[in-house]
Amino acid sequence: MADLPDPLAVTHLDDYLRGQRPPTSELSKWPVRLLSRVTSVCVHQTAVPGGFGVKDFQIAAAMRERPDTTLDLLVQGLLWRYRKTPYHAVYSPRRRVSVVQWHPKWRTNHGNGSNRYSIGWAYDGGFTTHHTDVLDVVGGRESLTRVVETMRKLGCPLRYIEAHRQHSDDRADDPGNEIWSGIVIPVAQALGLELRETFTTGSGKAIPETWHG
Repeated sequence: MADLPDPLAVTHLDDYLRGQRPPTSELSKWPVRLLSRVTSVCVHQTAVPGGFGVKDFQIAAAMRERPDTTLDLLVQGLLWRYRKTPYHAVYSPRRRVSVVQWHPKWRTNHGNGSNRYSIGWAYDGGFTTHHTDVLDVVGGRESLTRVVETMRKLGCPLRYIEAHRQHSDDRADDPGNEIWSGIVIPVAQALGLELRETFTTGSGKAIPETWHG
């Protein structure tokens, strides 16, 4: 995604490779872990129809004349909104870029029982019983592939891929059939990741057959 002519194409990737630390307020609740123990990817959807900041971007797009600074502010606003989430990486289909924001050494609170051993990757969109976005299959696959490859290069021996649903009964639609069948399964097959679809922790539930397309 880095070759896209888009302000967001310059993500936090370079920053965290230089050792960027989370804000001070996060340090007390996000312990450091050994990268050798990070073996899985936990997949999420943000469950925000249209993605974070959709209304602001729609207003900006409707303006015939828009200073470059306006778009820059919207981009920075989106980055900071992502920064408030615990996902290690987020894919923005609206901007068609991956935002890699947390180093995998940080055990963030993104996936309940999977927090200890996984990184969190989220698709920024809404796929629920009340709303379904149009899935960016190509962009989503490219993003998840890039994130997995990057984390492996950093020292994470990623072997598995799972859903937030498998770790909390409050996340039954997370990430949902569309993302699981359209993005997760093909990427898992291409990268040699094991789909542990019956594995659960806590109140989580196994992946249903309806998520196979």
